[in-house]
Amino acid sequence: MEQLKLNSEVILDKEFDVDIKGYSAKQVDIFLDIVYEDYLAMEKIVAEYQEHISLLQQTNDNLVKEMEEKLKDQIVSNEMVQTEQINTIDILKRLSRLEQEVYNQK
Repeated sequence: MEQLKLNSEVILDKEFDVDIKGYSAKQVDIFLDIVYEDYLAMEKIVAEYQEHISLLQQTNDNLVKEMEEKLKDQIVSNEMVQTEQINTIDILKRLSRLEQEVYNQK
């Protein structure tokens, strides 16, 4: 980000040398007063936007953490379902073998 060369204090405290063929000091002062007021307003707007950006970044970070937690929970849940399916298949296979042994013995 490019650094600003002026701030409200520099504008307010700026002094100009007096020259014989120079500009009207009163007109320069009036114009600089307007520039100073606008600069103050811009500094306020920038500060508000920076605060808003900070709040949005914090909200984004919280949402990312929440999403990561939900993804971890989903992975664990999926692993549990897969384990249950494997256990069910193993039980069914064992039951089938037992039935075959029982019925084949008769």
